[in-house]
Amino acid sequence: MTITPIYAGLITLLFVFLSFKVFGARGKAKVSLGDGGGENEQLVRTLRAHGNFTEYVPLVIILMAMAEFSNAPVLLLHSLGVLILSGRLMHAYGISKIPQITKFRYFGTVFTMLALLIGALSNLVLVMVSS
Repeated sequence: MTITPIYAGLITLLFVFLSFKVFGARGKAKVSLGDGGGENEQLVRTLRAHGNFTEYVPLVIILMAMAEFSNAPVLLLHSLGVLILSGRLMHAYGISKIPQITKFRYFGTVFTMLALLIGALSNLVLVMVSS
């Protein structure tokens, strides 16, 4: 397995960056846990960018790894990696701005959903072809 680890590494760096943004936003708002009742819009947006990332990314990485173990085409694996990485970058940027940048949030969500759908369908096809 040589492709999935590249994207897993890059995505983890993004996760660490988003985590530090949460630490900074919580420190600035003087909130140690949660969102402080939702009164600080920037903190809420930063938390959602991080939380949304953690909700979607692991499944795509799992789908990529399973596809790679099933000898999926290299182009498919890179496509999944680029979709999830660029999608999560766009979404995090768009949602964390005040006012939010809807275009980035929208396309980030579309790219993420495409990575999930393509990853899921690819794994199903790979299983059927190898059986």
